[in-house]
Amino acid sequence: MSLKVVRRFRFFFAPVFLFLLFSQAYSGTLDPTFGTRGKVTVDFPFATTYTSSGNYIFVQPSGRIVALGNHNQSGPDGNKPGVVMVGLTSSGAIDTTFGSGIGLDWSPNASINLSDAQMLADGKIMRLGQFVQIPATFSARLYRIGVNGSTENFFPNLHVNQTQPLPGKFALQSDGKTLAIISSSYLIRFNTDGSRDEAFGTNGVIDIPRISTISDRRIIGMKILPNGKILIAGHRNSFKELFLLRLDSDGNADHSFGRLGLVQHNFGEQTFVISDLIVQPDNKYLVSGSISTPDNDALMVRFTQRGRLDYGFGNAGVVITDFTPDGNDSFNGAKLTADGKIIAVGQASTSPSTFSSFLVAKYSANGSLEASTQTSFTTSQNSSAANAVIQPDGKIVVIGYTRNPNLSINGNVFAIARYTDITND
Repeated sequence: MSLKVVRRFRFFFAPVFLFLLFSQAYSGTLDPTFGTRGKVTVDFPFATTYTSSGNYIFVQPSGRIVALGNHNQSGPDGNKPGVVMVGLTSSGAIDTTFGSGIGLDWSPNASINLSDAQMLADGKIMRLGQFVQIPATFSARLYRIGVNGSTENFFPNLHVNQTQPLPGKFALQSDGKTLAIISSSYLIRFNTDGSRDEAFGTNGVIDIPRISTISDRRIIGMKILPNGKILIAGHRNSFKELFLLRLDSDGNADHSFGRLGLVQHNFGEQTFVISDLIVQPDNKYLVSGSISTPDNDALMVRFTQRGRLDYGFGNAGVVITDFTPDGNDSFNGAKLTADGKIIAVGQASTSPSTFSSFLVAKYSANGSLEASTQTSFTTSQNSSAANAVIQPDGKIVVIGYTRNPNLSINGNVFAIARYTDITND
């Protein structure tokens, strides 16, 4: 098969494989109307050697499911990363009206990465990532993708004053403007047409206040609050401190939050990672991830709108759940149901030497565990959930990766499961 050189998403009729999935674990919460017994894997065979991981999943107003993720495949000069995207019907089949098949953004002369993706209210999708033209031309790129998969707009002005801009997270304002974090230090605001908002900072850019006090930082999320304020979350790469930073709508530190706009929290000498941030309708802030206790356990921490630990949640604002004693458990993302329950997704394995599986857990609004399920895909191979979306009918669609069911190919594929509800296995 010839290699495809793609600057933006291009769709192809390709031998995409939706594998029949037979695993040892089967939960009655899986939706039998989706794929095979509630599960689908999607393969992207554009080269002889390739691997993919599903990172983001959305349900458009039409009911179409759209999945995006990072991809790596072989080329003339070795393996190069890219981004893949696919549309599915509500039953889990490839939707050829979304583009004309599966989409690939890849070049043998560049490295292309995905750092964030979000869906607009009308079903369009925005995607942020880094583009590195070999040998060493770096750029951060933000794209808007139409409802049917075509690239509508390219936001080219994400450089500030760095030779190697690193894209982080972005957020969508209610007026259609977009905020993007670059190199964990700068915040840029764009108008709907992709031009910089000159009314924001200097030439549409601000130095994020107070962020320089947090060395060795990694930003994992940014949200626009109902009052227009900006919330940023992350952790130090030493894995011993998380932080929340709140700004007003003009990008100034909000001194009514935490200490001059900044909250920092640790668990003593225990290491931990946070992976996701959600804002609840009552304006409480929930972060999720994992903590070493000494095996890895799933972690959630909730803060009030003033930046204090929410003592009405879990144990003084903290929930740590050990799903597999002596094993490794972690949350990679979380969503809220219409009735305020928390759906958290990630991975679980019974010990460091065993294979991991999808972990999906349901908690009450106060952090009490109500049910959990673990789902395997490719038998005796690793699977891990990265993200989830809750459909209008309450069904839960979860995306991640699993080992390619064709074991002759050494790589991973998208793994997607849909649940009617979360009940105990």
